[in-house]
Amino acid sequence: MRKTTALFVALAGCLAVASTSMATLPCAANSSCAIEVENQLPCTNTDLRWCPQGDWDHIIIRVTVRNCLDNPLDSCDIRLDLSGIGDPQDEIGSPDGISICGSSSLTQMSDANGAVEFTLTGGGSGRFVLDWIVTAECAVPEVELCSNSDTLCAKSPDFTGNLIVNFWDTFEYLPQLQATVGWSGDFNSGVGTCDNLVTFWDTFDYLPHLQAVHQCTGFYLTPGTLGDCP
Repeated sequence: MRKTTALFVALAGCLAVASTSMATLPCAANSSCAIEVENQLPCTNTDLRWCPQGDWDHIIIRVTVRNCLDNPLDSCDIRLDLSGIGDPQDEIGSPDGISICGSSSLTQMSDANGAVEFTLTGGGSGRFVLDWIVTAECAVPEVELCSNSDTLCAKSPDFTGNLIVNFWDTFEYLPQLQATVGWSGDFNSGVGTCDNLVTFWDTFDYLPHLQAVHQCTGFYLTPGTLGDCP
């Protein structure tokens, strides 16, 4: 009888330990990740207008980490690793690039709902592929929750993609204004139809960023050939 009782107690203890472990272990199968563009332009031939200052559109990556019991896991450090390929729009030229503000590796702690939100902005105009991997660091070994590659088009007052709006960008903008055509210089699409026409209305969108010298620190995406945005 004593042996049976001891075995039952031992088994109960093992189950309790296992339950505790499952409650604190991030589970990729139960977790979720999603990417979206915040404040997307009301037309179909571009994905976002962004600025190094972060005062235009953003890329949002939302993560919900859940444990192996399918419950939200709070206080878990979640790491987002970024890389990718950038191809400047043809009218910008090959010496320039596409850049992301901030570090290529970002970490945030999940809240009581297991949620984490990463906000990305950048500079440069053209097509790019953003590769991203989300990893939970609150386990040994770490648990990769999800990964994806998304192809986007962006336009920016930081035409050169060096994450600062200055006179070098004006050299890229003025030829488009003079020719009255250009995909990357067509900023006022919010009140238009994304028709690639560059007029003084676009200058009103561009100048505030230039005058304020909007900027950030960050990193270039790897140069590649992806083709022009529509």
